[in-house]
Amino acid sequence: MDDVDTLTTNLPQITHITPEVEKQSNIAVRHANFQFPSHGNYANVDSVRALKLGQGRFYNNQDEMQRARVAVIGSEAKEKLFSGLNAIWGADSH
Repeated sequence: MDDVDTLTTNLPQITHITPEVEKQSNIAVRHANFQFPSHGNYANVDSVRALKLGQGRFYNNQDEMQRARVAVIGSEAKEKLFSGLNAIWGADSH
């Protein structure tokens, strides 16, 4: 967070910034278990990286504040973990 503060203080032209942490994680869904890199970002990462989703929605500030159990997964993880099944869970996933 110190880096984010330093950058935003010294470079006023930065309009979007997010800290990031990454680690290899074992991800399991039902009987599927694979290792993928997992990234932790603020909810604004979609605008920082111009990410587009194939389906579902991106997590938002409310999810972040509530520490909601939400994830955005890539196409490789979707295929390996869900094998063609619906990867979207929950009532607020439409």
